[in-house]
Amino acid sequence: MFKILIVYLLYFINDATMEHSCEADNKYPWSYHGTDNGPSNWGKSYPACDEEYQSPMEITKEFVYESIISGIEFVGFDKPITKATVQNVGWTVMITPGDHVQRTMKWMNKSFDLINIHFHFGTESDPGAENVVDGVRHTMEIQYYAYQEALKFDAILSTFMDADDDNNSELDPITEVLSKVMYRNDSTELKSDLYLINLLPKISSDQDYYFVYEGFKAIPPCVPINLWWIFKDVGKVGKDQLDTFNALYSVEKDDASDDCLMGSNYRPLQKIGVRPVFSAP
Repeated sequence: MFKILIVYLLYFINDATMEHSCEADNKYPWSYHGTDNGPSNWGKSYPACDEEYQSPMEITKEFVYESIISGIEFVGFDKPITKATVQNVGWTVMITPGDHVQRTMKWMNKSFDLINIHFHFGTESDPGAENVVDGVRHTMEIQYYAYQEALKFDAILSTFMDADDDNNSELDPITEVLSKVMYRNDSTELKSDLYLINLLPKISSDQDYYFVYEGFKAIPPCVPINLWWIFKDVGKVGKDQLDTFNALYSVEKDDASDDCLMGSNYRPLQKIGVRPVFSAP
């Protein structure tokens, strides 16, 4: 049964990502740390970024609707990614499978094909996840971007990770190649098989394990996203592994400086407005 509840959030949470600024980022169409093209200025070039119902946002459990919508079925996620491009695209490091295996998230009689995986991150003391739950921002947010061609529907699945003394071996295939993509436009290939199913939190049949809401892509041009799923359980990323992410730069090698490190690559929290957040299944 659905609770009927409308939540109004009348202000933005002070959540700026401009704790460091990178002048070299200004040469690109948009950035997280540029002084001229950072998040507060996205709407000037990308008007959709100033529309209502933007992402990311803070989820407050007290105001979440209980629901009977179905769980998410992961098809093909148990098959190892044996070939994938790993690219520094400036705003994140992105993994695009190239092994021609169809990996699908099935939800409410719709199938969404996985397109890529990317990462938002910070440090243990200065976490970098995009979405926030009950005031808690986690160290890292892994986002799985998926698409349904027939209906032109987009979906993003987010999972959180927190810094830990022990490394997460499931992340090793990723972190072992990050030194090859230190700078913007650097690209390499995975060297080891990557099992996405092992990166996801474990799910039991009686577990209330995810939130879902409608929003927008949290990067320009801020196109609408039909579904944003957020897993509640939190995984672990080793502190040493996190260091490899935080050694990446948002700019090309000639412009690299400590001010232009990629970390804290998240958009400030946006107004919830008049839209529900559901807890499922």
